[in-house]
Amino acid sequence: MPSLSSSAGREGCTARRVTRRTGALLVLAVVASSCEVSDDRGDVGSVVPTWIVADSPHVAIGGMDDRMDYLIQGLRDAIRLPDGRLLVADYQASEIRVYSEAGRYLATVGGQGEGPGEFGLIGSVAHAGGDTVLVLDMYRGITRMTLNGDVVDTHVFDVYGMGRRECWSAEGGRSLLGDGRLLLALDENPSPPRCPGPSGSVFRFDAFVNIVDPGTLDVDSLIVLPGVERDGRNYRPYGAMPAVSVGARRIVVGETRGDSLYVFDLDTGERLAGLPVPFEARPLAAGAMEPARRRGGSRADPSASFPGDPWNFPDAYPRYARYLVDADGNTWVMRFPDVTEPSSSWSWLRATSARVPAEGAFWRVVDPVGEVVAEVRTPPGAFPIQVGRDWILTVRRDPEFDVETVEVYGLTR
Repeated sequence: MPSLSSSAGREGCTARRVTRRTGALLVLAVVASSCEVSDDRGDVGSVVPTWIVADSPHVAIGGMDDRMDYLIQGLRDAIRLPDGRLLVADYQASEIRVYSEAGRYLATVGGQGEGPGEFGLIGSVAHAGGDTVLVLDMYRGITRMTLNGDVVDTHVFDVYGMGRRECWSAEGGRSLLGDGRLLLALDENPSPPRCPGPSGSVFRFDAFVNIVDPGTLDVDSLIVLPGVERDGRNYRPYGAMPAVSVGARRIVVGETRGDSLYVFDLDTGERLAGLPVPFEARPLAAGAMEPARRRGGSRADPSASFPGDPWNFPDAYPRYARYLVDADGNTWVMRFPDVTEPSSSWSWLRATSARVPAEGAFWRVVDPVGEVVAEVRTPPGAFPIQVGRDWILTVRRDPEFDVETVEVYGLTR
């Protein structure tokens, strides 16, 4: 098992792409070929424009609207189609709901079950062009279907790979691509299912980022990074972890304590660029290392489960919490907030927790050549999941009433 120091030393090592057909889904076919290190841009020294997000959404679906076709209690994914329609994947209902650009309910596809067009556990959804979508069922595989509910085809396979339940290692760690391939970011960890490690020690497995063709089981390996930072059997408070985002025909991969974000071509898997992370590491705020009493996970923060002292706290916050790729290929990087309650970095990454700072998240936008071109403050409570040219799609959680709202805000650049 790699130590923390050895894993960290491999950060940013690009992988020679290997295509291999195999009967097992996950072949960790990665051979490190180079370890380039980008200059640390740190905090931006010059003034950059501020992009403005509207104070209130012009579309809101869900929330306290308890009509059957609008109530959302298990949001897994949401996307805005090029024509403005909205798709909402509700894993509790095992349904994909379709709404107009204005938020009016249009149709429902899917449902709980094992038959054609039915799902066990929806993982994500992707647009495949026109009225065709792809749905990842974490229990069975990928279904291609129309928004009328007609099934085009289904690829059944072990989503977790090789009969093991590897640790989910990154935001977007199992993401559908619009062409039907699957982007996987998984720890190399042979111990299912809770990823146990040495008690009282901080460590990280290596995380492998692969693209898998479910039809042929060909595997293209992109990069290896240090995986999720753990303290014994638990996630480390304020711990580092990989993150993955897809947009504008590119894949961006990074590690939240790293200096660089690595950009790959979505179609070929070739590395295009290394982008600087636009934030410095910052020491933990006063009170951030106070003893953490044991508390169980909740829907508001499903990854939170920390025993009491002693904890191996890091010296600093991760440099960023998450990022998104917008419609123009810019990378929006969210600054890790100055929180003082020990929490797992997971809670800042997942749409299912939709956790954001009370004042809203602060982002810097990095263009495809690595320049910081804007700063953005997104609204309090709004968790962005997709960014267009003049809009942002977000999800908002209400932990008191256990409901979610999908919102669209205007964006002025």
